[in-house]
Amino acid sequence: MALDFDRPADEPLDAAEQVEMRRHLRFLNEHRKILRIRVNAAEDLMLNGSKPPTDRGLCKHLLGKVDRTAVDGALERLSDPPTRSRLLGAVVQFSDDPGFLVSYLESLQDGASRREAAGAFAASTARLDFDELGEARMQRLLGPIAAIFEGPERAQVLFGLLHNDGFREAYESVEPLLPQDLGQALRPLRAAYTWVIEGSDEGLDQRDLARGATLLLDAPSEVLRSYPAPVQQRLLERAVELMGSQEAADRAAAALLEGLPHDGDAYRELALTRVAALLAQDAEPRAKWLLRQLHQAQPKRKEALGLLEAMGAARVGPFSLGWPGGEKVLKAAPGQWTPAYWLGEQKRVWLRTGVDAAEIDLWNRVVGPAMAPLLLAKAGKASFLAVPGRGMPAAIAPRVSDAARMDLALQGVLILEALAGLGVVLPDARKTRFFLEDGARLVLVNLHGARKESPDAARKALSGPLFGFAREMLRGLELPNAAARVVFGRRARPDQLRRALALLNTP
Repeated sequence: MALDFDRPADEPLDAAEQVEMRRHLRFLNEHRKILRIRVNAAEDLMLNGSKPPTDRGLCKHLLGKVDRTAVDGALERLSDPPTRSRLLGAVVQFSDDPGFLVSYLESLQDGASRREAAGAFAASTARLDFDELGEARMQRLLGPIAAIFEGPERAQVLFGLLHNDGFREAYESVEPLLPQDLGQALRPLRAAYTWVIEGSDEGLDQRDLARGATLLLDAPSEVLRSYPAPVQQRLLERAVELMGSQEAADRAAAALLEGLPHDGDAYRELALTRVAALLAQDAEPRAKWLLRQLHQAQPKRKEALGLLEAMGAARVGPFSLGWPGGEKVLKAAPGQWTPAYWLGEQKRVWLRTGVDAAEIDLWNRVVGPAMAPLLLAKAGKASFLAVPGRGMPAAIAPRVSDAARMDLALQGVLILEALAGLGVVLPDARKTRFFLEDGARLVLVNLHGARKESPDAARKALSGPLFGFAREMLRGLELPNAAARVVFGRRARPDQLRRALALLNTP
């Protein structure tokens, strides 16, 4: 609704308000006799079109004459139900009396009238004061909504009403008192409003949410396109999951996207949201088509082209080799870490092929300190193991300072000791078993050849891997004599190595 009578009375109506006011004036001029409203000379000039509707105070005063007495009298003089319904339908477009809305709903009979009413609700109810409606009339309002409107029409009606703060409060106060069938009919849409508009699904019944969101997505295209961008994005994110029907989800997504300027940020963000949902559903052809549309509309942006390149790259399981926008990777060498992209999850990963079932089983059973989380793994033919695409293999990381090497040596020793405490024995602890993140933090990424023992047995077998790692990290450094004897000598114990490394890292 364009008219705003809360603005100062001496502020002229703007162009959009004048368009709406002329529509109301045509209605009043047509029904002035049946309504029996009296008008002054200035109001008469507006009614017959001789005077433009610019005076806000005068327009408000004229519409205010269509009160309960005038409308009830007109209804008594009209015997034709469709005519009575049309009159009430016009009145609810400008009146702030919610009682007229109740009467209008109760007057609707045929399907065409209901569709017309559903389309007008969002605009006609925003200004109503439902605080004064009362529980009895509130139930009289909700009953016809559920009985008269079905499917998307009901979603339009209730969704429009829920934007009114007073209606939401009044609805929540009477919801426990509603008949069971009425509550079941309206609750899904209330849940959908909470999720879509307020952005939260906490405490909601997921079945109610799915039913309500499906009704919203089934709405006509022009209604879907009228939602704000954050609402459209939430609907797109879960369209397939909530609707169950791929065809229906595609129709809703197309309507949401086509209504946006294709060169804008909102279109790009929503298109990429939809692409992510399609890839998660393994619907690559539709995702590829949409990415081409996005790239054509916004050729200077890199997201679409990067994803298209990833979809055309070599594959290992659900992963494409290489990272979008990075260098191409033609093949994954067994045992070596390869950058890869998980299309279904839209995530960069590090991938290692040629892994065995024993290592995967140990990854799934042991969660140790500074161990990279295992994202996905497959044993047997075409085996692979994937961890998050952070950092890089320590063996090929850029050279770090001498002080950083000392710190990394201590980190590795502490990781290996903690792993032994979990009963995991590594056959060695070369740098190839670690990633370096942010140039300063070690993360264990390789359990190949490891075995599970008791913690005591693991600690007894720790000395070789522990000293081997420290020597590899510190080789070539000039260490104090005492530290050098511990690190590179033959008789030191693991606890002595830990203390020596701690001292090297003490300012």
